[in-house]
Amino acid sequence: MAADPLQEQAARAVLDFLVEGSFPEDENVISSDFDTECCNRSLRLIQAEKTKAESELSVLSHNSIFEVDGWIKQAKQLQEDIERSRNTARNIVNEHETGKKLRARVHDASCKVELLRKEIALNEAVTHEFEHARSLRDRAAQLDGEIADGDVQASLRDLNELKRDCQRSQLSSHSSFSKVLREMVSSLEKKLLSTVISEWNGLVKISMAEHTLSISGEPETLRSLNSALNELGGSSEVTEQLQQFVFQILQETFATDDDSSHIISFEADRVQSSQQRESIGFPSKIDSVQTFLRFIHTRLPDDISAAILSASTTLLISTLIPNALSYSLSDDVLGMKTFQQYVDHAHNFVEQLRDLNCSGHNDLKEWSNKIPRLWLEQRRGFTLDQLRNDLWIGVKEAPKTVDLIETRRARENTPDQNLNTEEIDDWAVNWEVEETSQAHVSARPSKKGNIEDKSSTHDDDNQDGAWDWGDDTLETDTSNPQKAQPLPEKSTEDVVLNAENTLGDVLALKEHYTITPIPDMILSLIMKQVADFELLSSEGCSDLQIQQCGPGLLALPTLILALYRAIAPSIYLPSLASGNMYIHNDCKYLAGRLREIVNEHSLPRLEAEAAEVERFGKLCYSSEMQSHRVILTDLLEGAKGFSNCSSQPMMEDCRIAITSVYEHIRSAHAAWQPVLWKSALLQAVASLISTVIEKIIVAVEDLSDISASDSQYLVKLYTQISQLEDLFLPEGTTEAEKESGMVTPRTAVYVSKWLKFQYLINILESSLADIKYLWMEGELSLEYTEDEIIDLLEALFADSEYRRKAISDIKSVMDIEASSPAQAQVRIKLSTRDADISLPEGTGPILVPTNLRRYALSTVVNQLLDLEKAIPLEFLINGKYLRTSIDEYLTANGISAETTLDVEYVRALIPPLHVASFLHDDWVSDVDVLSGEGQDPRILSSSYDGLLRIWNNSSQTIAVSPSAEHGGHTASIKSAKFFSPTQLVSSGLDRTIRLWKYNENEDGFSGTISPHLELHGHTGSVENIQVHASSNRILSASTDHSVGLWSTKKSEAPAAPTTATRTSKRRKVHSSSNTPSRGPLALLKAHTAPVSGVVFDARDSTVGYSTSWDHTLRTWDLVTGALVDTRTTSHPLLSTAHLPDVHLIAAGTSARHITMIDPRVSATTVSAMTLRGHTNAVVTLARDPGSAYGLLSGSHDGTCRIWDLRSTKSDKDGVVGESIYSIPRKSLEGAGKRVGGEGVKVFGVCWDKTVGILSAGEDKAIQINRGEQILSTA
Repeated sequence: MAADPLQEQAARAVLDFLVEGSFPEDENVISSDFDTECCNRSLRLIQAEKTKAESELSVLSHNSIFEVDGWIKQAKQLQEDIERSRNTARNIVNEHETGKKLRARVHDASCKVELLRKEIALNEAVTHEFEHARSLRDRAAQLDGEIADGDVQASLRDLNELKRDCQRSQLSSHSSFSKVLREMVSSLEKKLLSTVISEWNGLVKISMAEHTLSISGEPETLRSLNSALNELGGSSEVTEQLQQFVFQILQETFATDDDSSHIISFEADRVQSSQQRESIGFPSKIDSVQTFLRFIHTRLPDDISAAILSASTTLLISTLIPNALSYSLSDDVLGMKTFQQYVDHAHNFVEQLRDLNCSGHNDLKEWSNKIPRLWLEQRRGFTLDQLRNDLWIGVKEAPKTVDLIETRRARENTPDQNLNTEEIDDWAVNWEVEETSQAHVSARPSKKGNIEDKSSTHDDDNQDGAWDWGDDTLETDTSNPQKAQPLPEKSTEDVVLNAENTLGDVLALKEHYTITPIPDMILSLIMKQVADFELLSSEGCSDLQIQQCGPGLLALPTLILALYRAIAPSIYLPSLASGNMYIHNDCKYLAGRLREIVNEHSLPRLEAEAAEVERFGKLCYSSEMQSHRVILTDLLEGAKGFSNCSSQPMMEDCRIAITSVYEHIRSAHAAWQPVLWKSALLQAVASLISTVIEKIIVAVEDLSDISASDSQYLVKLYTQISQLEDLFLPEGTTEAEKESGMVTPRTAVYVSKWLKFQYLINILESSLADIKYLWMEGELSLEYTEDEIIDLLEALFADSEYRRKAISDIKSVMDIEASSPAQAQVRIKLSTRDADISLPEGTGPILVPTNLRRYALSTVVNQLLDLEKAIPLEFLINGKYLRTSIDEYLTANGISAETTLDVEYVRALIPPLHVASFLHDDWVSDVDVLSGEGQDPRILSSSYDGLLRIWNNSSQTIAVSPSAEHGGHTASIKSAKFFSPTQLVSSGLDRTIRLWKYNENEDGFSGTISPHLELHGHTGSVENIQVHASSNRILSASTDHSVGLWSTKKSEAPAAPTTATRTSKRRKVHSSSNTPSRGPLALLKAHTAPVSGVVFDARDSTVGYSTSWDHTLRTWDLVTGALVDTRTTSHPLLSTAHLPDVHLIAAGTSARHITMIDPRVSATTVSAMTLRGHTNAVVTLARDPGSAYGLLSGSHDGTCRIWDLRSTKSDKDGVVGESIYSIPRKSLEGAGKRVGGEGVKVFGVCWDKTVGILSAGEDKAIQINRGEQILSTA
C-alpha cells in the first residue's frame, strides 16, 4: 500500500522535534491523526538517525587516537617532578624544627641566670630593711621612754621623725611587719596625746557639776600644750569641752525661769556660776557675761578662745539674748520703757564684743527691728486669750438690767391732733436712741384697714425685714419667699409725753432689758487698746520703738469683736436658756457703747464694727425666731390640715397640735420675758403667733368641705389660740381688769392678720346671713378678698339657692365698688395666637376703663370667652407685657386715649415646679439632655470629681465614665454635651477635650461610656464647649485666652501637639486605655484674658461667637479663622447664648446682669437691652426651646432666672428687663438665705422641652423644675 504523504510528514515532524526541537508549521500535520502506522514510521526514522550518528562518532574517535598517547606521557613526567619537590620540602621542615629546639634551650638557660640575679638582689634588700626596721624599733622604745619622762616637746619631735622614717620605708604597706610598725607608732601617738591632755587638764580644770572653770597655767605653757594638741589632733576635744561649759554657763545665766537664776562670780583664776534666790536683772546678766567672755579671751590660747567666743557669740545673739528680751517683753506700754533700756544695753554689749573680734551685731539689730511686730503679736495673743476667759466667766455671772431710752422731737400739733390715728401712723419716724444710733419704731394703727395694709406688705416670716435689712429686692419666687415684718410697735401708752406738745417738746420711751457682764468685759479690753494707742501717740512715748504699733493696736478691737462673733454661740447657747436673745441684747448694748467710743475718741473704723456687731445680734435673734417657727410649723403639721377634725383619730391629733402650739408660745414668752424689753418681747411673740395663724388660715382656706361638727370643733381649737391675746395687755393691768374685760389687749397692733383670724372664727360659727351682713355692712371686706370669702362659703354651706344668692350679692357689691368712680375709656382690639382661647369671630373693639390692669383685663376676657373655669391671662401691647394700668402705659408712650390699641393676650405664666434632684458626690459643673420623639430622655452631668454620668428620668444612673486611671479626665470636668445619641463630648481642668462612645444596653437601665478620642492643644483649662453635630465641629473656650475649633473625625483632625499631649497627662493612665489623640483645626487668638464662653451661630455653623474676661464679645469666621467683629462692654463677660429670632447675643457678666448684644454690623449700640435681677455673677445661659423670647440664666447667687425679652421697661440706663421667675436651689429649703449664694452656686443650666429646666451647682445636685408653657410661644 502506498505511503500516505500526510503520515510521512507527521513522522518527519516527530524526528525534527527530537533532533532540533522544532514544531511543525503545517496546520494539516498538526491536526492529523497519529495512528500505529505513523508511530512505526517515526521509530524507523529515529533508528536511522541513531545509526547515522554512531557512524560519525566512530570516524571522529579514530582520527584523534595519536593525540591521547602524548598526553599520557606528559602526565607521568609531571608526577615524578611533584614527588621530588615533596621530598625537598620535608627536609626543609626537619631542619627548622631542630633549630627551634636549640633556641628554646638557650632561652631557658638565660631565664635561670636572671632569676638568680633577682634572688640575690632581694636577699640584699630584705637584709637592709630588717636592719632599718630594727633601728625603728629601737627608736620607738627610746620614744616611749621620753613620753614616760614627760618631755612633751622632745617626744613630739622624735615622734614626727619616726613617722617620716616609717613612711619612707620600702616595706609593703600590706605586709605584717609594716602593720606592726604603724600600730606601734599609733600607740605612741595616743600615749603622747593622753599625756598632753592630762597636763592640759591639770592646768585648765572644768567641773560641769560645780559650774566652775580654773585656769592656773602660764600662757606660754598653755600655748605650747595647745600647739602639741593641734599637731596630735586633740585640740577639738579640748575646745569642745570648754565650749560645752561656756554654753552651760550662758544658758543658765539667761534662763527665763525665775526659780533658776544664776550669776557668774570671779576669783583670781577661777570662774563659777552659782544659783541665786533673788531675780537678777538683765543688765547684770549682760555685764557678768561680758566679763566672763573677756576672761576666756585673755587666759586661753588664741585659736581656742576664738573658736569658743565665735560659737558663744552666735548662741548669745541669735538665741539667748532674744529669748531673754522676749521674756522681758511687757504687755504694758509703760513697761516697754524699761524693756527699751534692756535692748540698748544689749546693743552696747554687742558693740564691746567687737574688741574680742566677735561678729553678730547685725543679727541683734535685725531682731531689734522685729520688736514692734513681736510686741504686737504678744499683745494680740494675750488680749484674745483674755477675751476667751472673760466669755466663759461672763456667762456664769449674774445678768444685769440696762435702760433703753428712745427720744424724738414732737410735732407742732395740739393734743387732740396728736391723738388722731392718721397722724400717729408715722409718729416714731424720728426717734433717737440713746444707746444705739437709730431705732425703728412704728405706731399702732387706728383701724382694721390700716392693719391689713401693713400685713399685705409685711410678714413675720423673715426677721430681716423686722430689723430694716432691706438689702435684696423683692421678686417673684416660686418657693414662697419670706416677706419683711415690722418692728416692735409701741402705742401711745408706752410713751412718756410732756404736758404740752409744743414745738421743741421731746417724747421719750424708756424700757429695760437684760444683758450679761460680757459686753462690759469686751469694752474694757477695747478701751485698753484705745488708751494705749493714745499713750503711744503722746510725746512721752516718742522714743519708744513700739510707737509705730499704734495703728496695730486700733486693729485689735476688730479682732476682739470678730472672735466674739465667732465663739459667742458656742458659749452662750450651752450656758443660758435663751442664749441667742442674750447675744442679741449684748450686741445691742455693745454696739451703742462702741458708737459712744467712736464719738469720744474719733475712731471711725469702729463704726463699721459696731454695725457688724449689731448685725450679728440681729442674726442670732433671727436664728432664735426661725427655730421656734420651725417647731411651731412641725407641731401644726400634726393636725394634717384640720381635715375631718371632728372625727377620731384626727380630733385628738388636732387637739394635741393646737395645745402644743399654745403651750410652746407661752413657754417662749416666759423664757424671753426676763431678757427682752417689753416692745421687743411683744414683737417676738407676735411673730410666732403670726406664723401660727397664717398657717391656720391657709389650711382652712384649702379645705374643700367643712362640716358643721368640723366647724364647731375648729372654733373650739382656735379659741384656745385667741387666749394668747392676754400676753398683749398693757403693763400694770390687774387681774380684776383682765377678768372684767375693761382693758383691751393690743394684739392687733403687733400680730399681723390677727383680725383676719378673729373673723375666721366668726365665719366658722356664723350663719350665711351673718356672714353676708359682715361683708356688706361690716368690715369683713377689709380682711378678706372676694375669692377667699366665696371659697369659705362654698366649703361651709351646701349648694343651695341661699348660698348662690349670697355669693351673687357679694360679687355685685364688688362690681359696684369697682365701677363707681368715673374713669376715662379706651378702645382695645383683642387678639391671640392660641386657638383654644380665641374670641368668637366678629368680636370687634371694646371700650374699657383706662385704669384697668392685667387682672381686670383678664376678668373681662374670661367673661367674653364664657369659660367654665377662668384662665389667668397676660397682655402684650406692641410686643411688650402690660405691667401697669392702661392709663399709665398711654402716658409713658405718649399715646392718645382715642387710639385703638391692639392688645394680644396669652396664657399667664405658669411657675416651674420642682420635680426632682439628682445627687452627686461632688460639685456638678454642667448638665445636658438628649431627648426626642420615640425615645426616653437621657440626662448627662459632669462633676468636679472628674466623672460623667448619664441618668434617666427616674434618677437612676445608667452609666459612669472611666476614672483617670482608665482613660478618663485627670482633673475636674467643667463642661459636657451630647454630640449624638451615641457620642459625648467633655472638657475640663486637665486642658483636654474628650470624645466618648456611649452604648446603652437593651434593658435601658445600664450602659457604658468608653474613651474614643482625645483633643489636645489648649495650654489652659477648657471652661466651656459647644457642639455642632451636622458639621462635626466643636468650639471650646479656654483660660489660655484662645478659642479652639475641633473636628470629631479622626481623618480630618491634625496630629496632636507633642508638648500638649505630654503635659496634659498628669496621672498614670492604665495601659489598656490607649486613646487616640488629635489636635485642633485652629486656635483663634485675639482675646487678652481667659475666654469664658463660646457658641455657634444658630443659623450659620461657619460663624462663632466668644465672650471673655477682657469685656469683649468677638465674632469669628470659622472657615478662615478670621476675627470678624469685636464688641466691647464695661464688664467681664462670663457666659453666652444666641437668640437668632431676635438677632441678639446674651452675655452674662460679673456685674450681676445680662447684656443683650446685637452682633450685626448694622447695630448702632453695643448693648441692646440689660436684664437685671441676679445678685451675683451670671455664669451660665440657655435658650428657651419653645419661645423665641425666652432665656434661662444661672448665677453664683444660687438661683436660676427665667426672662422674657418682651417684659421690659425703659429707664435712664436704656431698655431694662426683669426676670419672670426666680428658681432657688431646693437644698436651701429651711436653711435660710446664703450670703452671695455660698454653697448653692449654680454652675450650669439646660432647658429642654421634654425634661424641663435643669440646673447644676455647688450643692452637688442636678435640680429639675418643670412647668407647662412657662412662656408663650409667640
